[in-house]
Amino acid sequence: MIGISIDSWTWRSVAVLAAALDADGLIRRANPALERLGGSAGRPFADLIEPSQHAALQRRLATASDSWRSGTFGFASETGRPATDRRLWIAAAGDEVLVVGEPVVDEQERLVEKVLELNDELVGTHRELVRQRAAAEAGERRVAELLERERGIAETLQRALLPDRLPSVEGIELVAHFEPATGHVGGDWYDALELESGELALAIGDVAGKGIPAAALMGELRGGLRAAILAGAEPSDALRVLDRLAQRAGHMATVVIVLLDPATGALRYATAGHLPPALIDPGGAVRFLTAGASTPLIAYDPKAGGATDRLERGARLVLYTDGLVERRSEAIDASLRRLAEAASAGVELAALPAHLLAALRPPEGIARDDIAIVAVQRTR
Repeated sequence: MIGISIDSWTWRSVAVLAAALDADGLIRRANPALERLGGSAGRPFADLIEPSQHAALQRRLATASDSWRSGTFGFASETGRPATDRRLWIAAAGDEVLVVGEPVVDEQERLVEKVLELNDELVGTHRELVRQRAAAEAGERRVAELLERERGIAETLQRALLPDRLPSVEGIELVAHFEPATGHVGGDWYDALELESGELALAIGDVAGKGIPAAALMGELRGGLRAAILAGAEPSDALRVLDRLAQRAGHMATVVIVLLDPATGALRYATAGHLPPALIDPGGAVRFLTAGASTPLIAYDPKAGGATDRLERGARLVLYTDGLVERRSEAIDASLRRLAEAASAGVELAALPAHLLAALRPPEGIARDDIAIVAVQRTR
């Protein structure tokens, strides 16, 4: 069995969080990014997490296995600022529990910097507004104008990078849906293409962050994926290519890649930190494809491999991004149970995305994160 590990780049990172814990949850090793948050050797990892989530963290650590599983936790602030939600990936490796977390990046600052790169004539004015953003009403309005302009550029870029149509493959029914977040542009994306082998390649991903940086990396990942898959790469090999792109950009991202043979239903897939695809058999039973899972891009496990499965005639496979299911203060297992219940309904495939959105949308009805859904059904 291939062991779980964290690559040397992540251990040196000043952005991506990484730690090795002992059986009691004490930090044995911490990388520079975690040390910036106060995560020193010998300290309980739970000290970094909001007290209300300690029990959930302890459960996740106690049940860690040799497959990466993710959850969102609020990191307590020692400076009086609000706690910051970060997604953590957790897995067991021998007598240690390994933890990898989203980069320590102030997304607002990153957003502003990208606006400045696109608007060189505003550099001096905008930097002054950033330094004094709470000092004057006029400055606040200017920041809002720039951020709205950046949002418009990012949304246009994101829409342009999504496929304008889906491939038509004999024996396969395929649908997709994308819904942007309210108030900002994220980095959700998907793709589908038919290969010369007759296989159907599906992918869905989520770039950490918002605005132009997320949308730009989304385009790089989609282009890199197509190049690798069209060259005959296995899903796990394609993820290694995308990992190098994410490292170069300095952005974390999650991706799942699936290759489906329409004639036999054979599935080959690999996951980098993304939520597991849902497979719905013809009778409506739902299971999640959790094999072949690894850490997200920028910290992709170099030893990771893919996995195989089979899509029976009449069965469905649903790929989705976390905006569809994740809710603050809800364990991811509970979120997936809600998804399984909704996905088991016997609605037509064309109506499935709308059904999932209606069943899983937050009570307030506001999409706080992008939502992307790709669903495929084998019809022969």
